Amino acid sequence: MTSEKGLQTLTGADLLPYRDTIQAALDSVPVPKEQGLMAYFTGMPSVGKKVRALHPTVEELDGKLWGRGSL
Repeated sequence: MTSEKGLQTLTGADLLPYRDTIQAALDSVPVPKEQGLMAYFTGMPSVGKKVRALHPTVEELDGKLWGRGSL
């Protein structure tokens, strides 16, 4: 589906062929190995105390590509 601004909405099924490319892009982000994206978390301190690490990945489920955060 294309919007008035010419932007196209992609579904998880549409993105499935790009799984490896998306995962490679996520893997190329320079983040500390132990903490992952939590190294940049500036939200509620109570969350930072409970969640020590967050590593983004993508996976296929039911024929769709989903983003997942591994803790």
